[in-house]
Amino acid sequence: MTTNATNSPFHRALADYLLPNGWRLADCPSCGRSYYGKGSLVCGSAWCPGSTPATAAAGAPHPGPAAQWLRLRRVLQNRGLTPFAMPGLRGTAQDTDLVVSALQYLDPVVHRGAPAPTGAMVLAQPCVRWRYLPVAGREEAISSSFVNLSSLEVGGPDLVERLADHLDLWLDCLSAVGVTARDTTVALSDEDCAYGPYAGQRADLNSGGLEIGEINWYGQVDDAAGRELTVIDCGFAFERIAWTAPRTDSYHAMLAPVFLPAGESAGGLPGGVVNDRVRTLALLSLSGVTPGSRGPRRYVRQLADELAVPFLAGVNLPSALEHAVRFWRQFTPPAATGDGEAVELAVGAIERRAAARLARALEQPEPPVRLAFTEAAELLAARSGGRPAVRRAVDALTVTG
Repeated sequence: MTTNATNSPFHRALADYLLPNGWRLADCPSCGRSYYGKGSLVCGSAWCPGSTPATAAAGAPHPGPAAQWLRLRRVLQNRGLTPFAMPGLRGTAQDTDLVVSALQYLDPVVHRGAPAPTGAMVLAQPCVRWRYLPVAGREEAISSSFVNLSSLEVGGPDLVERLADHLDLWLDCLSAVGVTARDTTVALSDEDCAYGPYAGQRADLNSGGLEIGEINWYGQVDDAAGRELTVIDCGFAFERIAWTAPRTDSYHAMLAPVFLPAGESAGGLPGGVVNDRVRTLALLSLSGVTPGSRGPRRYVRQLADELAVPFLAGVNLPSALEHAVRFWRQFTPPAATGDGEAVELAVGAIERRAAARLARALEQPEPPVRLAFTEAAELLAARSGGRPAVRRAVDALTVTG
């Protein structure tokens, strides 16, 4: 089915920019979706049967996320844009307790009638999406926590004319990290996009069988002050951009390359899952979240529980957490929780869950929470017949999880 690509200001704005710059409009022979491309024979969507699945390939060593972020920031700064993040935790979406959308930055404008910001801005927002947990770490390019890079602009009905500037910005950013226009497609959609008071249209940017970003124009905004607002919101996952070229390591090994290869297992969990849980727990701890039973606190407990067995199996989780905290610190605004304190919070949560798991395996009461893990382990050993019994329990846990 051919996507209707010419009947709206959004689609016309895309065509007016892409066609004169050597892109061609075609219908994907595998799924029928309309797309713009310079070299691809298919639309490149992840669900298209003609797209090649996103996998790593042999080649030169990957430059790493820090180097890729530096290249992206240079492009943004050369355009007079300074990326920033919103501070703190917010519960404004069903599947997240952290800021997840650049549109949330406009809450005071749209919901409370505050003045709209002028000009384009770029958010580099760490966020968590809990619904990704079942597959995060098990599939390439899927994380339960990631940096949502978005360019955002508010205006009137003629704002759609600025869409070309946003698309040009992100094509420059992609080129800076090695993703060329010939590697990229802009796939159109028949479906409207909607987010709370926003309604409009979108196109997906794909590369190598992977969706790396969205171009959204919200031509209808239910503004509390009754203003005739429209919004451009172009969102990308930084980690996917960083990995897309050169794709020479597995995605999860790129994010945590020195502690546990993504293809290995630790404590019954694939290495990619361990790396993913470490990153998400580090972000929550850096935000000052401690274990509990409600909101994001319950996820700290869940993540710590998943990491308890790898910890018992001897994986160096404190070093992995330090690595993850350094990554997030590139994007997070100044916070009351320091880097060292964030690592201590995360390690403490893991140790408490490890002691509880070990006690259950030994059929013993849980040690007092005030005890350090080494003290708790010694107490359990004394109750259970010595350290060999503890070792047998740990070995059994690494098999059964």
